[in-house]
Amino acid sequence: MRTLKVKCPTWQHVATFYTRKLRPDRTLTVRVPFDAAVGSIVMLGLQLPDGTSMAIEGRVREFVPGEPGQKAALQLHLHGLTDDILDRLKDMVADAQAREVKATAASRPVSPRARSDSSADRNRVRKESHSAGQPAGSPERASAEHGQTADDMELPAAMPEDAPISEDVEKPSAPRESDIGRDGREVYARLETELRNLRECAAHDVLGVAPEAEVVEVRRAYFACTKRYHPDLFARYHSSAIVQMSQEVFIHINRAYDRMRDSLVAQGRAIVAGPALLAHDGWLAGLDDIESEPEATEPPAVPASSKSPAEPASSIEQRVEGLLSSGDFEGARSHIADALHANPRNRQLRSLYYVVSGKQALSDGDTVLAATQFEAALAHDSKCREARDALEELRNSGQNRAFPRFLR
Repeated sequence: MRTLKVKCPTWQHVATFYTRKLRPDRTLTVRVPFDAAVGSIVMLGLQLPDGTSMAIEGRVREFVPGEPGQKAALQLHLHGLTDDILDRLKDMVADAQAREVKATAASRPVSPRARSDSSADRNRVRKESHSAGQPAGSPERASAEHGQTADDMELPAAMPEDAPISEDVEKPSAPRESDIGRDGREVYARLETELRNLRECAAHDVLGVAPEAEVVEVRRAYFACTKRYHPDLFARYHSSAIVQMSQEVFIHINRAYDRMRDSLVAQGRAIVAGPALLAHDGWLAGLDDIESEPEATEPPAVPASSKSPAEPASSIEQRVEGLLSSGDFEGARSHIADALHANPRNRQLRSLYYVVSGKQALSDGDTVLAATQFEAALAHDSKCREARDALEELRNSGQNRAFPRFLR
């Protein structure tokens, strides 16, 4: 079971999560860098600003692989997000907003007039006492007598204590085997051969692990190499050439470990906590990775008065189909709105209104808005054949194009 973490830095982000990111049927679409099977369980960890986390269980409804170099689309149904949990989130957001308003009202700006007056008096007294304490003929006393203060005088720039010293530093010379004693020549030759081999090896060969090695194996191999080639282990030879050669070998080992670590993190098999490499099966998703729910076009409100006699549903559908065939979407919606004046509780008419809006969005090339309108039509009338057929067509076209597929 994978864990998907959503971090909310502020309470406004929490409100955005359940108002704009979460759909009415408790589903959301997230862009993730890993693959997931349809029907698998994913645990959503909602990290709140106060440091607490809420574990919400969800099931993968649909998974659409992304293009090369892009994230995949994961549609998740949060069946673990009950009404009690949602109400608790709303109460926490309301309490946080109330505290913020109270703190803003309690803060009052402080006038700096009294503080500035007292500061000016102190500066004047300090300058007078400073000039009076200087001997006659001194530059400070003379400048004070002519109306100049110590702040107006030009002082030489002070040299900071940590200023760099301008001196030539000799670059360390390359180690030579002739500079090494007889006891260390064999060690130097072995390190030189090892360095030559490491320069021609891949990252996993440097550490001595398989290309698909697990996190524990990579860490164990790195620590083993550290115990063999750390420069401190060669200080006993009292040779700068040997220490320098061991440093070169150890640099290649560290670079190989960094490349293996980056590869494991990119594959989603590990996380980096400082210099440590930890195995995990979860991902951290931001609110930007969760797609917002597009706002559906609501039908016009039906006034209580001026109702016309109800028209048969079959006659309305025939007239709407005729208008749609001619491409008059506005006329079809206007005709349905007139019918809703006479029968505002007719769910089939409201569903048909959303179908017309969805077909107009399709003609404009907005497949996301069209799918939302068709889903709204099914929410009003689950037996709406036009909405089901349109969603099925969208789902089939999503297999050959770069459009996300939507479920009923």
